[in-house]
Amino acid sequence: MKTIHLVAILLLMIGCATTPPKAWPPYQINVIDDKFDGFTINRMDGNWIGHFEYFPPRHGVQLNPQKYQPGNGKAIFSLVVEYIGSDWLFIEEGESLIILVDGERMAFSGDGSWDHRDVIYSSVKEMAWYDLDYKDLVRIANATEVELKLSGSQYYTTERFTKTNFRNFRLFVEQFKP
Repeated sequence: MKTIHLVAILLLMIGCATTPPKAWPPYQINVIDDKFDGFTINRMDGNWIGHFEYFPPRHGVQLNPQKYQPGNGKAIFSLVVEYIGSDWLFIEEGESLIILVDGERMAFSGDGSWDHRDVIYSSVKEMAWYDLDYKDLVRIANATEVELKLSGSQYYTTERFTKTNFRNFRLFVEQFKP
C-alpha cells in the first residue's frame, strides 16, 4: 500500500512539474486583415513590461507595437498600451506615456483610455494608443535601457524593459519595416 501511495505522489509531482517557457512573454503577433475596407493591422500581443519573465501577471502594463497598413497608403506605427490593475488609472488624453530611452526622454500623446475601459473578474483593464514614427520604434528596440511611465488622472505606474521585451521589440522592428 505504501508503494502505491509513493508512486501516486511521484506521478503527481511529475505531472505538476512544468518547464517554464524559454522567454515570457512569447513573441506573438495578432493580424487583422480587412479586405472590405482594405487595411491590415499587425499588433504584438502579450508583451508584459517588467519582471514578468515566466507567467502573465494579474496586474501590470503591456507595451505592444502596432503597424496599420492601409491598402494604398503609408504605414502608421503605434504603441498600444494595456494596463491591468486593481484600481483605475484613468489614462487621460494628451502626453500620458513617457519613455526614457537610454536616459533620453520621449513623450507620446494619445486619446487616453476613455472608450477602452473594462472590468475583468476582479481587475480593471484600460487601453490607449500612441502614434510614433518607425525610427522611434527602432530607437526603442535598439536601446540598452528603457523605462516607461504611464500616467492617469488617479496615479501613474512605471516599468522597465527586460531582455525579453527588447527581444520582442527587435523582432517586431525587423519583421514589420515600412
